[in-house]
Amino acid sequence: MYRSRILLVAIAFMLLFSGCASEPKIVTQYVTRSVFLYPPDDLLAQCLANPPFTIEQYESAGDAEKEKLTFDYSAHLLNTVIVCNKRLDGLRQWKLDKQSIADK
Repeated sequence: MYRSRILLVAIAFMLLFSGCASEPKIVTQYVTRSVFLYPPDDLLAQCLANPPFTIEQYESAGDAEKEKLTFDYSAHLLNTVIVCNKRLDGLRQWKLDKQSIADK
């Protein structure tokens, strides 16, 4: 009877201390989070051209004035295309910058 109590107490101590013997495992958990970045608003603005001259202006003008009106409007449209292309270049550069950040 005395031996069985000693055995029972010894088993209880072994169970008690064996649970504390192992070190806890450190688990690293990585969380991936996607963040959508928008391009700058000035690159997304619509390219608008001024309206051309009115019909009345064109009909009342002489030949040299008609040529000047047409040339000025063509130059204005060309300038608008150049500005839009610069905006597109800005968007392309923005995209490359974001891709290089994402690749790191």
